[in-house]
Amino acid sequence: MSEQKQVLREIARVISGDGPFRIDEWFTEDFRLVEPTKPNWPRGHEGASKLLALFRTLTPPVQFVALDMVDEADRVAVRWQLSATYQGDPLSLASMAIYRFKDGRIAEDWGIPKLTSELVAPGVVFLASSACTISAAVLNAEGGRFSAAWWGRTDEFDLGPTAASPEDIAACWQQIAGSTRSFS
Repeated sequence: MSEQKQVLREIARVISGDGPFRIDEWFTEDFRLVEPTKPNWPRGHEGASKLLALFRTLTPPVQFVALDMVDEADRVAVRWQLSATYQGDPLSLASMAIYRFKDGRIAEDWGIPKLTSELVAPGVVFLASSACTISAAVLNAEGGRFSAAWWGRTDEFDLGPTAASPEDIAACWQQIAGSTRSFS
């Protein structure tokens, strides 16, 4: 097993067993969480501590298990399963993340948020409407952020973490699609 996988399994073991977090050993000083639903997450050890502290809000027994791990060079992709109790209710979550390592520690965590129809459907409705005047564009929607793609991709335009309406997409289309592309 790679050293990178061992670090992730050790973090999962500590989360499941309520041991001490070893932030300095596990994360780089410039650690970065890259997740669309958490755009202003603190960097460095502060951000890593805040991320792991979320697990302490769960009621034991907590089971945090890596179901699959695939590593390539400095990255590891993981499919996680979390089972616990939160505010008296059973909690069971499946998630995926990709980690970039530097010198044996996690430098970046690309969380992959769960997509819900409320966050994606408004963009689909807009693309199918008469308000959309272009074709051959793809709308990328993740966690309330939208961008348009064709042979390239625009910068993200943040509409917030709540569900946007088709009218919201239409009103912001020029910012989402970018100002450098001609649509005529």
